[in-house]
Amino acid sequence: MKNLASLSLRCLLLSALSLTALSPLANAKPWEPDSDPFTVNRNYSAFFAELPLSAQLPDSERPWSGPYWADKKGSIGLRWQSGERPWDYKVYSPEAAKELKSDEIAKLSPAEKFDLLRGEYTFPILKDLQSITGKSKKLWYGICTGWAQASLHFDQPKPITLAGPNGQLIPFGSGDIKALASYYYAFPGEEDRVTARIGTRCDRGDDKRDCKRDVNAGALHIMLANRLGLEKKGLFADMAKGIQVWQHPIYGFSSRALGERSPRKDASPLAVKEVHVKTTLNYAKETDATWEVNSIREKTRHLNYWLEIDADGQIVGGKYTLILGGRVPDYVWISEPLTFSHGWELLSRLITSKGTSPVPSKNPEPVETSDEDTDF
Repeated sequence: MKNLASLSLRCLLLSALSLTALSPLANAKPWEPDSDPFTVNRNYSAFFAELPLSAQLPDSERPWSGPYWADKKGSIGLRWQSGERPWDYKVYSPEAAKELKSDEIAKLSPAEKFDLLRGEYTFPILKDLQSITGKSKKLWYGICTGWAQASLHFDQPKPITLAGPNGQLIPFGSGDIKALASYYYAFPGEEDRVTARIGTRCDRGDDKRDCKRDVNAGALHIMLANRLGLEKKGLFADMAKGIQVWQHPIYGFSSRALGERSPRKDASPLAVKEVHVKTTLNYAKETDATWEVNSIREKTRHLNYWLEIDADGQIVGGKYTLILGGRVPDYVWISEPLTFSHGWELLSRLITSKGTSPVPSKNPEPVETSDEDTDF
């Protein structure tokens, strides 16, 4: 995935909403301002007994799995059916590009195919990729932020064939369209994104537990219960602690109250009790690119924490258990769906169209887009 330190790296730190709006619990200051769930939505409920303890998006609204398109492998310039990276192949001249047959086009990279569809025979997307890809890039650099959002905001695309401006038939596999949608969210549509988050990235470069500004346990519970349970919408999280960033779409959670205790000394001064909660997160994980649609690759994360409850029954804070707390997400966030613009309008025909494109004569085995299987 991508280091969030600069705009040249894909999985960027997401802009937090202004914290000037007062939270219903603002005067009590139960958590740090950047972990306040009410900056995401002032109408969120904090009443523990009224919040759902579990929720799952229906199958039709769950995210799809796909690659994060590593910079080290050329991002969406990778000819994923053969494994050729942009620096491994010779780019077609405009004259040669216009003469390509459909079976030849089917083997090209997502970037090349989309430029042919737009009649951009000098392949400008490949040129843009030159500044952000290369053999020396870290393996986790990629467009995970784009993939996570596109997978929640759009149905899994089916293969389809469209005609270019000169009549060429251009076959797109499901993996090609996923790549283009992910790239759009990461780059052309980046400035149009409306996002909000709670928590702060821990970028110490290791997995130490002393990152003090990870998302507060109470704030996380409020966010999960309201976003998934009441609004029936998914959300995203950086599931890795440390310098690496691995964004994933979360589509479900399940919590169980295990017991109660009197507030500890370091609890919120408003707390009259603490409730021990075990929560399981359900999220989608990356997969290799495929021509046909594929099944979601499911992953779970278990968290243990104590919720601090005030006299009215509201969650006013929380802390993860030291031993069984689980790997806590650095931050969680939401975003709104984008419409395709900035010269990418044709993408809406690919990701919304229904239909099946002819599969290449030999349906290739998917090429892995990651050198290692992470546990994120």
